[in-house]
Amino acid sequence: MKSTTNNLSGNHPARLTMAAAVCAAVLLTACGGGGGDGTPLQTTTASRTNEAEAPRSADSAVPSSGTTAASTLVVARGPVSALGGLVVNGVHYDDRTAAVRINGRERLLDDLKLGMVVEVEAERHDATQSPVARFVRANSFAEGRVDAIDLVARTISVMGITIAVPSNTVFEGWAGLGDASFKVGEVVEVSGLANGPTGAVATRIERKSAAAAGAPEDLALTGALSQLNTAQKTFVLSGSIVTYSNARIENVGAGLAEGMTVRVEGVRSSPGVIAASEINGGQRAAVSLEGYRVEEAGYVTDFITPSSFKVNGMSVDAAGAVITGTLANNVRVEVRGVMRNGVLVASRVDRDDASNGRAGGEESKFEGVVAAVGRGSFQMNGFTVMWDANTRFDDIASDAIKPGRKLKVEAVWSGAEYVATRIKGED
Repeated sequence: MKSTTNNLSGNHPARLTMAAAVCAAVLLTACGGGGGDGTPLQTTTASRTNEAEAPRSADSAVPSSGTTAASTLVVARGPVSALGGLVVNGVHYDDRTAAVRINGRERLLDDLKLGMVVEVEAERHDATQSPVARFVRANSFAEGRVDAIDLVARTISVMGITIAVPSNTVFEGWAGLGDASFKVGEVVEVSGLANGPTGAVATRIERKSAAAAGAPEDLALTGALSQLNTAQKTFVLSGSIVTYSNARIENVGAGLAEGMTVRVEGVRSSPGVIAASEINGGQRAAVSLEGYRVEEAGYVTDFITPSSFKVNGMSVDAAGAVITGTLANNVRVEVRGVMRNGVLVASRVDRDDASNGRAGGEESKFEGVVAAVGRGSFQMNGFTVMWDANTRFDDIASDAIKPGRKLKVEAVWSGAEYVATRIKGED
């Protein structure tokens, strides 16, 4: 089954070759320093004027007085929870003029799919209007063969990386984790949120074509590199050794550096070793946000104390912050503060137990084919959709919802399943 997630209000025109204009207009750093190629689920809000380099106050994180034509630049990173217009982390974006890049290649807005982890660079001129998305990047977390499946723990292993699969993970190619055809050896592309150096939480799992018998196994992996050895041209990425002597390297500034987030494409040359053919950087440097207000949502790693930890690879100083909930490694949090000397100095840290990788509460729009039907519910795109007395049915009755029927759905995520506000039958 191939599910689709299209704009319900009409087809998008092509948005290609806009990168140069976008960089000049809205990026906080040059295109090569733009994010979206690693640390997932980061939300960054930066206020500045349209003037080239207006002075900033590290205390207030707003432009100095006397500047004009103020606008707000927004960088939001997280899983796509609705399409037609784009919704990321609960925020609706005007995406009509957005350029799109997926896994380093120019694409159309219609190529974005539910559950993909994206970075949206946008500009807001009026607080009452949706931010205008100028550029959208999506990078999958990993691509390769499934090494193991644990239905009880709801985890899979890809390239030795343990990936949690919550019940609301979007599947394309299977009905869900329990689908009998989802087996060890299947080739998958996983979008997700890193929750440690060798772990992640899946937001989308998509079936990919397997390599021909005897052919090298194509792999892709995104994350923060470590143990960089420039003499031997190797580093470690999510537990795998990467050799890059023959790799094309792009968007890494002055060169590869310890802790840099990169996307690696290559083949498995031996167990646990990836021979890279391409390495693409582009992680936004924390120092480039110096003096700006920053909001980070993600999983705690490198926990030392409630005042010292990392989120999305970014160091957090929460010594002066208001903290709600108990903090520890692998706990999902939202952090607000100001960037100073490459460290996020937090004013507030909130533990977020209600979210497991997709912002809840906003209305999502998607379409697909019904895989199974229950009492007052059906399975589609790998998750459960419920209906109730408030659900509006168009061009279909509830008793006509059968396996194989194509539907368009508008729904709200309840924390366990989607509750439909509108279900429309499609021919």
